[in-house]
Amino acid sequence: PAPPPLPTTTMLRSLILLVLATSASGFAVSPGAASIHTAAHQKATCSKQRGIWKPRSLAVQGLRAELGPDGVWRGPGNPNKEIKVFEPSLGDDVIADLQGKRFGAGRAFYGEAERLKGKDYEALAAEALAEAKYRPERPDSVLVVGGTGTFGQWVTLKVMSRNINTRILTRNFEKAEQMFGRDGANLDVYYGDLTNPVQVANAVQEAQSIIFCAAGSFPFGPNSYSKVDTEGLQNLLDAVKQTPSVRRVVLLSAESNFGVGALEERKKAEDLLRKECTTNYAILRAPGKTLAPGGLSGLTVTQGR
Repeated sequence: PAPPPLPTTTMLRSLILLVLATSASGFAVSPGAASIHTAAHQKATCSKQRGIWKPRSLAVQGLRAELGPDGVWRGPGNPNKEIKVFEPSLGDDVIADLQGKRFGAGRAFYGEAERLKGKDYEALAAEALAEAKYRPERPDSVLVVGGTGTFGQWVTLKVMSRNINTRILTRNFEKAEQMFGRDGANLDVYYGDLTNPVQVANAVQEAQSIIFCAAGSFPFGPNSYSKVDTEGLQNLLDAVKQTPSVRRVVLLSAESNFGVGALEERKKAEDLLRKECTTNYAILRAPGKTLAPGGLSGLTVTQGR
């Protein structure tokens, strides 16, 4: 007879311990949303040189994301969303002076007029755009692949709850931000498709552990079992070979056939991991999701290897 499913708490403990075991020193604590918000909205300080106000260079902690010289998008963030920032102008300063009563004799009481400071508006606009592109990055992150899926949501939240720096790879950037908050606030959101090796390599870069929760939905098509379960995993393992920082790969597999050919592709994915993975790995077979009173959920595990 088949062994009884392990309780949810046992599965959670197993999964988290597998991730934590990648480093004896553990992981860096994720920076809080408040500190990131402060860094992202730090005001440009100015220095007056020859009567022209120019922005003083700011200390930048990490690259948010941008197109490289080769045209490839690197880092977290949404390459399909244009970054818009407020650009200061002389007209805005005139309005500010009117509202602040800094015309005529009013300057003696309310301070120097903004419009008369000789600001370099082009430089200030460039500084604002540069700040919008940069924010602190989370080092030594755990990458959850398929983090917006049924199992992936649960795994992502559990990893984050342990104060482990977290990132996810997703094709639906808006959905990910609705689930976990704006990119950079609680975790790093990397845009990409598992079938795109360049996008997968971008998300894997400098990650410390990877939890593969993605799974195909249909027997055929762009989201088929073979495209996601095996081809997607192959792209991931190819990226891991080029990323020495990755210390462990965890594959969330299955033991029941939830679609025509689904279990067969999962077995192929397990064999592929055993054959191609160049670092430590683990396979967890989760037959289903459990529900408890109050909305608590978890995974049952019958076999791990």
